[in-house]
Amino acid sequence: MSPAEQEDVTKALAAIEAAHKDNPLLLYEPYPKQALFHASQKRLKTFFGGNRAGKTTCSVADDIIQAIDSSAVPEHLKAFKKWEPPFHCRIISPDFTATTEGVLFPKIRELVPKSQLAGGSWEKAFDKQQRVLRFANGSFFQFLSSEQDIDKFGGAALHRVHFDEEPSGEKGHQVFLENRMRLIDHSGDLVFSMTPLQGLSWTYDELWEKRGEEISDGLYESDRSTTIVSSIWDNPHLNKEQIEQAMEGMSSKEKQARAEGRFVHIAGLVYGSEFAAERNVISTPSKASLAGQAILVGIDPGIKTTAVVFVAFDKANKATVFDELALSDTSAIPEFATKAIREKEAKWSIKPTFYVIDPAARHRNLTNAEQVAGSYLRAGINTVPGQNALEPGVFEVKRRFEQGTLEIADSCQRLIWELGRYRIDPRAEGFKTIKEHDHLLDALRYVMMARPQVPATLKMSPKQQRGYQYGVVGPWIEGRKTDLPPAELGL
Repeated sequence: MSPAEQEDVTKALAAIEAAHKDNPLLLYEPYPKQALFHASQKRLKTFFGGNRAGKTTCSVADDIIQAIDSSAVPEHLKAFKKWEPPFHCRIISPDFTATTEGVLFPKIRELVPKSQLAGGSWEKAFDKQQRVLRFANGSFFQFLSSEQDIDKFGGAALHRVHFDEEPSGEKGHQVFLENRMRLIDHSGDLVFSMTPLQGLSWTYDELWEKRGEEISDGLYESDRSTTIVSSIWDNPHLNKEQIEQAMEGMSSKEKQARAEGRFVHIAGLVYGSEFAAERNVISTPSKASLAGQAILVGIDPGIKTTAVVFVAFDKANKATVFDELALSDTSAIPEFATKAIREKEAKWSIKPTFYVIDPAARHRNLTNAEQVAGSYLRAGINTVPGQNALEPGVFEVKRRFEQGTLEIADSCQRLIWELGRYRIDPRAEGFKTIKEHDHLLDALRYVMMARPQVPATLKMSPKQQRGYQYGVVGPWIEGRKTDLPPAELGL
């Protein structure tokens, strides 16, 4: 190459370098799953990514594409532009220090064209006190943390709210609901870029359960949303050695969440492998099929929530949960719950053998100091106290699920929903569960302990068998003290 040609090449390279320095988006080449995320025009789009899957890079790049002038968007990214300036975006992270300042700011500075920023630089464009990054065309990024009080999330109408990582817990859900209201004026969009590390939390219900059909590997579409699932293996910028180092020491469940971007129960489901929909969920039975069966009603009462299950036992002691009630607020108090129970009984033309209730209802008081069980009696339902020992009750339910002697009608959607979320508490000593998503499951446990399944290997003498109608309700021995005498068991 001649000196003149070398000089031309050097000038060309310098020009390219200067262009890239002024507009780093020229160097941003989204890999296939990132491109699918960018291409979506849906009002809700979610990138579930494992660690190092490029979810933050992708989502931040998408925010920048919407905020800057169309003339500044590189040709290979122009198809991804949905909004024209001024574009008002709120970016919410779990915390300001580790996530906003430690992850988001460096990524935005790496990708944003400096000429598009107000004053031509980050230092002039970023208001530290307000935590707002302003663009020359009137667009802005506002940075908030889900740690802040709910009232901090009011304010101006927005074109986009971007959650970088999941805001956890009930407060996190409230933050989500409050921010969704900020989008009404502009029919704005919601963006999530997150690794699902909170187990089957509210994002599982709001995002994953509503993801729609799988169009291709890792791409889900519904009428309102696009969902991308991308693992660390999808990122072409990482080599095998880097990936193996990143996953070193992870458990299999951690790998599913952290490396593959999949929802898992890190704490473990109470009814994990024992409950199988194909074995334990059936079509809702007919009214006629309940004739001749013993009907037990389980009640888990509460001031805010009352849960009721209706269970039929056939002559082989096989149990079928055929209906449920999940009552809240005013409907949960005994007199109104009794009315709802009676309506179910009329619907099914049933007369329950007996009603079993949380044994604490004998001592728990309502606001007027009347015992809960007494309130049900006054309303017309005479309840008997259930067995409340957690571990034996859980294992009775597990045993029945495994043996196929406990079935749930597919119309009992709330109970099935609870089964998928009821977790073991990993921090507790001994066997304990996390007290949430368990109201119907508690009611079910009381019923199952009222008619326990006799193991097939148990041998009973004729005397022990005396008093049985079906021969399967845990051996009644005359003179033995019990909470449930044969008359109340329907024997």
